[in-house]
Amino acid sequence: MNPVVNISTLSELHALTGLSEPAHPLIGMYVLRELPQVSMDHAMDIAMKLSLYTVMYKEGVEGSIGYGRSQYDYENGTLIFTAPGQELRFEGKRHAKDSASWMLLFHPDLLAGTDLGRRMDEYTYFGYDVTEALHLSTIEQAQALDIGKHIEAEYSQKLDAHSHKLILNNLELLLNQCMRFYDRQFFQRSAMHSGTLDRFNTALGAYLASGRALLEGLPRVDWIAQELCMSPNYLSDLLRKETGLSAQGHIHQTLVDRAKHALASSEESIGEIAFGLGFEQPQSFTRLFKKHTGMTPKTFRSNLN
Repeated sequence: MNPVVNISTLSELHALTGLSEPAHPLIGMYVLRELPQVSMDHAMDIAMKLSLYTVMYKEGVEGSIGYGRSQYDYENGTLIFTAPGQELRFEGKRHAKDSASWMLLFHPDLLAGTDLGRRMDEYTYFGYDVTEALHLSTIEQAQALDIGKHIEAEYSQKLDAHSHKLILNNLELLLNQCMRFYDRQFFQRSAMHSGTLDRFNTALGAYLASGRALLEGLPRVDWIAQELCMSPNYLSDLLRKETGLSAQGHIHQTLVDRAKHALASSEESIGEIAFGLGFEQPQSFTRLFKKHTGMTPKTFRSNLN
């Protein structure tokens, strides 16, 4: 396997793949069939760790993507998203002149000091796994490409006082549309995911029943997500769409419910109950319990008597 090349800027990516200097230093839209073949050859030979956000659409080309240490085949008509710091490798046919695939890359500095930058955490799909790609309808494919082309047209012309705002407006439109598309996908696949909450509760219950919480601490979303073969972000968003509560919210609710049962049915001290659930400090347990019930564990137990 080729060594990983750290790429911090679009200029570095262009230099590495033989492209001319980018039209804009912080954002670039690339349609596969419009790229020189030599650049495609370079890209296929490089394992990259990008300090950039990426939005990648695949259509009409065979190949897979290396994401972290894993290699995934992903279907035509899909979008995948990666946040800065991810390692990417591309494998597949180098001749893709008829491919409609495209990629949008943008640097975090593009968002510095902006409202969009402050809200990037809302676009949780940048933390999804490649296997949780967004599958676009024909209309959605056209909409996403059209917005990408508007971004490209804006940064390709002479920049003026309005350019940055208009680029950001179009970028935000694309990201918001992708949130809408994912909502549609969650809804259409609700039957497929109908057992997710049961599987989540089973894994969480097994963790608490085994006594691991006393040794390893509070149950974590990333651990349960791994048990369910999902990314933490995707699991949390899926549960939120289905139930109104995130994965962390379900964990907290379960901890409070188990604490109520222990307070009502055992003589364990509040500290013992807290440690048994995985809390390092009883004060943290008390804060969570009061947040959910409006009273401290001590008051709750006293009211039972």
